[in-house]
Amino acid sequence: MVSLRAFVAINFPEYIKEEIKGVQDSLKPHVKSARWTRPGNFHLTLKFLGEIDRIQKESACAAIKQVCADMLPFEIEFDGLGYFGTQGDMKVVWIGLNGGIEEIMFLHNNIEKTFKDSGFPSDKKGFKPHITIARDVRILSSLDGPSFRLNLSKIVVSEISLMLSENKGAGFYYTPLYTCRF
Repeated sequence: MVSLRAFVAINFPEYIKEEIKGVQDSLKPHVKSARWTRPGNFHLTLKFLGEIDRIQKESACAAIKQVCADMLPFEIEFDGLGYFGTQGDMKVVWIGLNGGIEEIMFLHNNIEKTFKDSGFPSDKKGFKPHITIARDVRILSSLDGPSFRLNLSKIVVSEISLMLSENKGAGFYYTPLYTCRF
């Protein structure tokens, strides 16, 4: 049976992806090495599913549809850079959120419950909403300070997607398999 590597996410409009790429570009002079996220891959992961088969894909789509029935569009606002790891060993550099956190948490909790009821395992790591912009980052200078103030547009979230994650040899590419509006 064919399996797919999948996750549930909020995708961003192209203009936001361009703005986030601008943040990456402003970081590059301060970075010795990094694996930069492709602008086409910018998203906010709500639930990682891992390897799923065709039947689980259909269950995931049905769960997403059920989650969307309980949602109304909401606005999110981006706020600041952060990282997982240490200053000397940044595993992930990310952009965090300010506005819309309560709605994101409600959406995430609804996804967790609905997917658990549909037979998917619960997330054991905890949820910190963020947008990954780089991995395995080695810095030349601090990423704090006025050079890294974000000036990203607010966006209205009105849909979520089941995403396919494919390793095409030169990294991962993300493609929507199913999108549901609310």
